[in-house]
Amino acid sequence: MRQITLLIVFLNSLAGFAQCITADCYNGEGKYKFKHSTYNGEFLDGVISGTGVLSTKKGYSYNGNWLNGKKEGFGLEIFKRGFIYSGDFLNNQRNGYGEAFFKDTKFMQDAHYAGNWHNGTICGEGKLSYSRIVKYGREKIKEFNLLEGNFISGVFQGRTTSPYTDELVWGAYNLKTEHFQKNKNLAERDIKRLKNLATIEGEIVLSCQCVSGLLIFEAHAIFRKNLSWWSTKIPSKTKEGILNTMQGEFDIIEWHARELEVDLNKKILTCNSSSVDLAWSDLLIKNRESDQVRKLYITETAWNPYRGVLKNSRVQQKWNNKIAKNLNKYAKINTKKIAKINKAAAANDTHNKCLETPVDSVNLPGVIVLKKVEADIKNTKIEQIQQERAQRAQELVDKKAQAKEKRELLIKQREAEKLKVKKEKEEKEEKERLKEAKKEAKKEAKKSKPKKSFEPHFPRDKQLE
Repeated sequence: MRQITLLIVFLNSLAGFAQCITADCYNGEGKYKFKHSTYNGEFLDGVISGTGVLSTKKGYSYNGNWLNGKKEGFGLEIFKRGFIYSGDFLNNQRNGYGEAFFKDTKFMQDAHYAGNWHNGTICGEGKLSYSRIVKYGREKIKEFNLLEGNFISGVFQGRTTSPYTDELVWGAYNLKTEHFQKNKNLAERDIKRLKNLATIEGEIVLSCQCVSGLLIFEAHAIFRKNLSWWSTKIPSKTKEGILNTMQGEFDIIEWHARELEVDLNKKILTCNSSSVDLAWSDLLIKNRESDQVRKLYITETAWNPYRGVLKNSRVQQKWNNKIAKNLNKYAKINTKKIAKINKAAAANDTHNKCLETPVDSVNLPGVIVLKKVEADIKNTKIEQIQQERAQRAQELVDKKAQAKEKRELLIKQREAEKLKVKKEKEEKEEKERLKEAKKEAKKEAKKSKPKKSFEPHFPRDKQLE
């Protein structure tokens, strides 16, 4: 009985902001206003069921099917921050097939997903398409990417970008002259000024895999054939030297790719889209670091074979040793780290399972105060509520009276203390005054006292005799 009373008190407290505005909010269609949202749609036995639209003050809206006060069936969700979902729901969560449009980020624009969802997150087979801005030299190009396959907790299991048709995956000493575009027929005077008669374009690409709720990353370098060029003016005898120089630059990209693997796998990131965003950020930074090292490498090992000047073999060998050392170093570290994660994953039940997204209570309707209640129960509850209200009101009055008495008593005490302090101060001042008066009287008496006259006493006659 006490629990029922508390429930009724809670429902009654909601009545100030939760109310049926129009039509029938019990069995039929109506509009119901909650504290932070408004529902317009169908009701069954005083519960939201059927089709209807829920909109909140924060810009969220849901238009679709409901069952027993929960989103269930097909629906359309729109968030103020830019996320839109259209698809199946189950128990207030996105479940089944659905399509979603995502807000633009620094790494992805025009992102769209179509596929399976589970417990509020992307999980299962699906397709994710997006665009990204890529810089080649001074030119920025908008590239389209399509990821099709398996997703776990919103993370695509595989490479985060679409493969290029002209790409070549890194391999030790696998560059050949036919991999370059021979489209730089420069003038004679321009060739003489050049320090490099060939150049490569490459980058680091990243792949993800979820294991026991954690992300394992793999990164490698790619070479772009259509963006790399080789001058037709290069003498035959110097082709091998230039090709080895270009291979060294390709190796530098792979060195930083392996370093990125180590950095990301050491962070032990959870399998979710937020971790992927962090990985994207680290990828951009590592690509920039790789570009800077490549520029330094080309500057220090530059030579003009057209002039017949021999290459500085000592500087080249120094760079070759440095590159080989870093390639081996990061490969060993990463092998140990991934083996450790896989070993721990073998005994974990969450291996390759999607994590459940918590339900956002802000985007759910509040408690509805039912319109139809049995008369006797209703009257009893109303009386109980009135009695409790009267009791609380009387307690409030008593508390106010007690507080008033305490304040008055405190004021009187403070006034008495002030009078006491004032009296003590006056007595002290009177004592000081009397003391000063005594001092002044002594001084005056001392001044008025007659001085003794001095008369010289000469010796008597007999004494003189």
